[in-house]
Amino acid sequence: MKKYKKRDQFKEEKWKYPFSIVPIFATPVAGYQLDHKQYNKHLDKVVDKTPVSEYPAVHGGVTAYDPKIAKEHRENMHILGDKALEPLLGEIQDCVDHYMEKVGFKPAAIVSSWFNILEKDGYVDAHRHKHSYLSGCYYHTCPEGSSPFQLHDPKAGILNMNKNKPTAKLKRGKEERIVDVEGYWHREKFTAYTYEWTDVPVNSGLLFLFPSYLGHRVKPCKDLKEGEQRINFSFNCIAKEHLEDYTKWAKKHFYDKELDHTKCDERNQ
Repeated sequence: MKKYKKRDQFKEEKWKYPFSIVPIFATPVAGYQLDHKQYNKHLDKVVDKTPVSEYPAVHGGVTAYDPKIAKEHRENMHILGDKALEPLLGEIQDCVDHYMEKVGFKPAAIVSSWFNILEKDGYVDAHRHKHSYLSGCYYHTCPEGSSPFQLHDPKAGILNMNKNKPTAKLKRGKEERIVDVEGYWHREKFTAYTYEWTDVPVNSGLLFLFPSYLGHRVKPCKDLKEGEQRINFSFNCIAKEHLEDYTKWAKKHFYDKELDHTKCDERNQ
């Protein structure tokens, strides 16, 4: 078993005076390049047969994420659970296991998954994933003009504690409301500590993992050609030890039929 340094040893190494600025509370994100060609045929079939719809946060495209559809098609909330995609789901789960072990978290299982399709000028609004602590994206098709995946610094909003901070109008559908402007609005220059969005370049076969509390978005795919599609499969994970509780919650909020998430990962049996 690997031996870890005691906490006081870390303290002695880090806090030496005088010291320069020390980054703490790191946010772990990870990328894995998978051999996507072996999965393309099966993924295309799943995309073709799965009901999709427009969704408020997805513009210039469609998504399989829709709780209303899930009432009738419960498999729509865990598309990677399709039997034809078992090899891909297994490889993704292996990457999740690797990530959790390296970061130091308890084992996690994938409990929900869906896909988004964006066409030219399509984009996805900034959002976070609730009811999970690890999320991920697997990029099925990413033509050359695909926009990057963007992550938001969670500290940006917290640091705006001045009651005189600026506000802006936010409009979604017919709803319009006044909200605080997130971000380092008091920033004087860009440094490693003051930028609030970072780009993650994407390509076919990329698997990207990130904590679910991170805000993220996709900017307009202006460089996509007419007829091209950017397709990614997104998913959420929870601790395996909480699968039974999650099943009860999911049946109450999403599903009409019986569903057992403890069977999402056979290695959890």
